[in-house]
Amino acid sequence: MNLSNEQAGQPVAAVQSVHSGSTVSLGSADYAAGDPQQPGAFVAVPSSAPPSQSDVQPDGTLDLKDVGQHPRVLATAAALKRAVHITAATPVTLVPTVNPQGTKVAVQIQSIYGKGAGGIVVLSRTGQVLGTELTSGSPTITWSGAGNTLAWVGAGAAGLEVSEWEVGDWIVKRAYVCNRNRCHKRIS
Repeated sequence: MNLSNEQAGQPVAAVQSVHSGSTVSLGSADYAAGDPQQPGAFVAVPSSAPPSQSDVQPDGTLDLKDVGQHPRVLATAAALKRAVHITAATPVTLVPTVNPQGTKVAVQIQSIYGKGAGGIVVLSRTGQVLGTELTSGSPTITWSGAGNTLAWVGAGAAGLEVSEWEVGDWIVKRAYVCNRNRCHKRIS
């Protein structure tokens, strides 16, 4: 899958067959994450709102676009913003990260201005909200191999902080102090 093509100035998501090399366009996309279950992707679709003053297009929906099927809207940006307490007027980007099984997608919601609170909403493949977590900044997130635990690195009160979240359960945070490319677990 790639986002390098453009259509009317907007990035386009496409999937390419490993066997045949043929490419199928999935339409306009801001961010996308490949669907492990079948050819397609979880796609952040740009909204129809005008770009921001910094020429960034806010996202409008998170869709599941699989080849040969009608696109399904899993969530609107408005619903995702409500879930993590971002004001309705704030334009946002939606960044999907799908688990290895393709059964869950973590969506990072962040102001297009890169400031203020944000959050992560975990959705099922059908769009059901499985969990929400508030974050600050734009953390780097990843799923465990089993697809049940989400981890991310972000700024914490004492420096770099690693958070692990078994979706539907408590969040465990581990604080690290980093300097000169080395990190050490903070001892409290």
